[in-house]
Amino acid sequence: MDQSRLFIGLVLEKAQLAFLFLGRIRPPEEKETKIDLDAARLQIDILEMLQQKTRGNLTKEEENLLNDTLTELRLAYVEAVERQKQQPSPQAQPSTSSSTAQSDSSSTTQSGEDSDSARRRFFKSYGP
Repeated sequence: MDQSRLFIGLVLEKAQLAFLFLGRIRPPEEKETKIDLDAARLQIDILEMLQQKTRGNLTKEEENLLNDTLTELRLAYVEAVERQKQQPSPQAQPSTSSSTAQSDSSSTTQSGEDSDSARRRFFKSYGP
């Protein structure tokens, strides 16, 4: 398999994971979607790092795919933060009890203030 296909596959894999964590894709073995903003943001951060590290070394098709994917993911992330802010729900919290205490303390779904904080971090991370 050539490197261009591998690169495109990597970008699409990270995007699919991010959309899964944003609740846009339902895992096949589950009945409900779950939102994990921190995990989604990590996937977006990885793609942004990849964009910066490969700048000037991509074909036009690869560059367009990466730019378009990041734009879609950033918008989906902001929308997910807004949805969480408007109606916090139990499905946004992790299901395992051992990680619940840790996740609850750093979760962006606790209150409007935390969601705003997550949004600010998002924009700081992806600003010019």
